[in-house]
Amino acid sequence: MPITLNSSNLSNASNSTNVFKFKVRNQNNSYQNLSFGLETGNGTWVNASNLSVPPKKEVLVFVERNYTAHGTYDVTAWASNGREWNASESLNFTRGWLTIYNFSAISVNNTERTFRFKVNNTNSTFNITRLNWTIDFGDNTSAIANANRTIANSTEHFFYAWHNYTSGNYTVRVNATARANGSTITGVVRPFQIAVS
Repeated sequence: MPITLNSSNLSNASNSTNVFKFKVRNQNNSYQNLSFGLETGNGTWVNASNLSVPPKKEVLVFVERNYTAHGTYDVTAWASNGREWNASESLNFTRGWLTIYNFSAISVNNTERTFRFKVNNTNSTFNITRLNWTIDFGDNTSAIANANRTIANSTEHFFYAWHNYTSGNYTVRVNATARANGSTITGVVRPFQIAVS
């Protein structure tokens, strides 16, 4: 395939904003002027055009999109050279009541890090119950909170985790699960990189 598109994924940047990421590779032996786009799943398109990609190289594309309504969205990323070569990949996600954002390292002390993130119940009627979360520290260790916490409707809570590292570079991730109105709901947040020396 002269053009490939893969590794599509998404993460929460805020309460209502998602960041989509995908890779496009020019498999040709010559430069290609490529166009990129994202069909957002709610009837709109985000487009960019005429990016010159060197031969045998790939570009990483980020698209930020605000979703205000709850529901399941089918999202399609695509790339084209405007002629005979096209590539696409689809994913779907549900914007529910559980969102995680403001994930950051708020304290640095030598090799120690204190992380903070916010969990928000965006529903105006139902409480979130049995909230459990996991933080993956990126060094093959994690912290799991089976707290069975309840977050009242239209409220949010901060959570904290401390970890002591050895020197190196790490990718830190958080995810959570809970129950609301009889269903299991999940939330994830964009991972971030830290360097420990």
